[in-house]
Amino acid sequence: MQLYIDSNIYLEYFRENSAERLAPLEELVKLIEAGKISLLIPLQTEQEYFRNKSSIAEATRFALVQQSRASFIIPATLDKKIPEIKKILKGVDVLEKAYKKLIEKYDKAVEKEKTDADLLIKNLFDNLGKNLLETDSIVQHAYLRYMKGNPPRKSDYSYGDAIIWETLLESCVNDNLVIISKDGDFIEKNKGKSVLNNFLANEWRIKTKRKKRAKLFKSLAEFVNDFNKEQTIKKEVVEKEKKEGIFSVLTATALETMAEDCSRQNNIFVSNDSELDGTCVVPAVRLDGLASPFSQCIKPEVSTNNEPIFCPYCGHRLLNVFLCAGNEYMCNSCRKNFRVS
Repeated sequence: MQLYIDSNIYLEYFRENSAERLAPLEELVKLIEAGKISLLIPLQTEQEYFRNKSSIAEATRFALVQQSRASFIIPATLDKKIPEIKKILKGVDVLEKAYKKLIEKYDKAVEKEKTDADLLIKNLFDNLGKNLLETDSIVQHAYLRYMKGNPPRKSDYSYGDAIIWETLLESCVNDNLVIISKDGDFIEKNKGKSVLNNFLANEWRIKTKRKKRAKLFKSLAEFVNDFNKEQTIKKEVVEKEKKEGIFSVLTATALETMAEDCSRQNNIFVSNDSELDGTCVVPAVRLDGLASPFSQCIKPEVSTNNEPIFCPYCGHRLLNVFLCAGNEYMCNSCRKNFRVS
């Protein structure tokens, strides 16, 4: 059995670094080491993962810094020498020092790539997975696929997923394939369920002379349970993973705070996303905290950024989006507006 995991799935595990959330990855390691599964890692997927993880780490750090700014304002009617107030002030000081040590520890773990998620994913990338390199032929075929309008593709100038698919077609058609992804480039609805795009499924059958099949899961946890034919991973974890976007409360709160710290300005975002029922115009809000004042929105432009865009509120990967100058977006899942610096 061959398994391909999209970069958005790896990034979800990096966002939520708890033991419970990492259980599917740990179980995957066991299955690979037992020789039951071959994990495919196209170069494009690995690059997408590393391009995006630093911004997630920074958002988490920002959350910790914001929470560390504990304060206690003494009411004017109270004497600051009251024992209870002294205890509170002492507690605030202890809390701030503890946060400082936690942030230092987090910085070291991120810098050295020593978080639990880092170690698991690095092991998969470097030791357990089958690394697939790109060739000029693969890139050319991906470009032709994009120009023809064949999936997997977006309505911008990015054809990274096409490169991934062509990479899989090039050297991995000797076995059945399972794709773990929430990316709409690979997914279509069939009787209300999310399945692998029929065009891609048929292409895989044709390429393998109708001997092998390709299947899609939106959750690694669900796939692991299905493969093991037992509930290896808790049902709650499976259901959480299957949601359109998974994003830690900590990081989401941080980005909400970053949004409040930014100046807000009404710009226009234009989208022809199929999930938004045609073209729509909505106000877009800056959300970068550290970036310089963003430019005025003059005219709709198609994004030329090859990197996938993830919503900082819900973690959903944006599909088929048009954007204005200044990189303003609206999530097609939670419908919140944000800006990517």
